[in-house]
Amino acid sequence: MITLNKTCLILATVLALAGCNKNVDPRDESIDPVTTGLAYVNASEDITRQIKDDAGAKSIVLLDNTDTTFGRVPDIRKPLFPIFTQYSPLQYPSQTGNIRLEQPWLRYDAVSAGNHQLILMDTAHNPVLKQQISLESKNKATIYYSDVLGKYSSLVLKDTLDNKPGYAGIRFVNFCGDADISFTINKEKKAGFPASMKHGQYSSLVQLPSTGSDTFRIRLYRTDDPENIIARATLYTEPGHGYTVLITGYTQEQSYKAPYGNSWVTIPAYPRIKLYKNY
Repeated sequence: MITLNKTCLILATVLALAGCNKNVDPRDESIDPVTTGLAYVNASEDITRQIKDDAGAKSIVLLDNTDTTFGRVPDIRKPLFPIFTQYSPLQYPSQTGNIRLEQPWLRYDAVSAGNHQLILMDTAHNPVLKQQISLESKNKATIYYSDVLGKYSSLVLKDTLDNKPGYAGIRFVNFCGDADISFTINKEKKAGFPASMKHGQYSSLVQLPSTGSDTFRIRLYRTDDPENIIARATLYTEPGHGYTVLITGYTQEQSYKAPYGNSWVTIPAYPRIKLYKNY
């Protein structure tokens, strides 16, 4: 005989497991009028190599907090601030099932609308970038962190959810640090995209016809060498959804003095593409 308490426990367990397996669409995540959503993406080769070199390394983003001594040993299981680690080096918030996807969703932290100060810390807890950003209510955004030879910058892009039936929205963001980049989609130059992109440049969310599950084969080139492919990826899309094609890395090996300390850093040539699903 199953008692009422045991029945409730079994039901709660089943519901919890079902929730864990659900493919959550960010469009289902409600935002009240005084807050917005902010996603964090690490496109910095300097931060990435620091995290890769040290299993315990952590890069923190201080949000509206100027105490740069805070959180030298943060709890990555429940961090108080956005954090990049070996577990999730490229995006925050992180979710195990999501970050293992070939095309992970961009996830968003709830943040109040208005002005905010952000301080990006390297893994040695040095403040490498301080900035002020302004967020609009009900409009989600993504902040991308990048660097060129250890000189840091960021880009904040509004993630407008444009659910257009029969189309897939695609946006390119270029953080290749040593070359202008051009690209083809399914061996073609598509209308609406820039012919060439410098570091830190991005396209609008271009809507391409998509009547079902489609495959877009992306090929990257140095603009000054349009014959040789330097990176490639396959983007799988569904109509009514939006995607970001993020370009990172260097096309040639680079060496520079680290922003802090006297050490020299060497970054191998490794231009690459990371794909994200915006909505």
